[in-house]
Amino acid sequence: MTDWVSANVRYGADFGWTSSGLYRDTATNQIGPNPFANTIQNSQTIQLNTNLTFSTLYNKIPFFKRVNQQGAKPNRTPSRPKSPSDSTRTVRDSTQRQPREINPIIKGFANLIMMAKTGSVTYSKTRGTSLPGFRPQPEFMGQDWNYLGQGPAPTFGFIAGSQADIRPEAVRYRWLTLDTTLNSFYSTNEQTNLTARLTIEPIKSFRIELNGNRNLSITHSEFFRANAD
Repeated sequence: MTDWVSANVRYGADFGWTSSGLYRDTATNQIGPNPFANTIQNSQTIQLNTNLTFSTLYNKIPFFKRVNQQGAKPNRTPSRPKSPSDSTRTVRDSTQRQPREINPIIKGFANLIMMAKTGSVTYSKTRGTSLPGFRPQPEFMGQDWNYLGQGPAPTFGFIAGSQADIRPEAVRYRWLTLDTTLNSFYSTNEQTNLTARLTIEPIKSFRIELNGNRNLSITHSEFFRANAD
């Protein structure tokens, strides 16, 4: 019953680690790690694609299927009979098997009901997080595998695109800088896109394509410091 619908789902994830520039200590004139540490960011994208073939749906209803069959162009190239008797038999059989023609007015209403031919819907959502002041250093697969002896940072979930709030873990396992002058934003963003297309044919050989699109973008930014009161 659902062979007129085809759909697929896609998932994508991205992870990035941005190092801060080197820092010169004005008291000792030595160059060392930046007290603002680094910035990590991730994103995830979920996309759903759906295609609709309405002619397949209509043909599941016997009456609509009959209307579509009568609307198809017949084959006008008859086969050559082998003998006069074969010709007579062919004409008689074709006359007996020919279905009754549907009333043109009823057929017109049926075609109007079936004017939607194809359609498609695409929905996608992309979410991302950016966390500054991150002190661990990336190793294999983007993880610091044993930062301060407390296990991997920033977790497999964050690298795989998870949008769960990572700040409680970052504070608990001391991943963040304690510098109170950190002035980079902790930020999250979300982008949603919905696209729809519908092809209709109100009368034969006159097709109309309808398109719709909706975009929504939400961004949140705030200062977050690990030792803030």
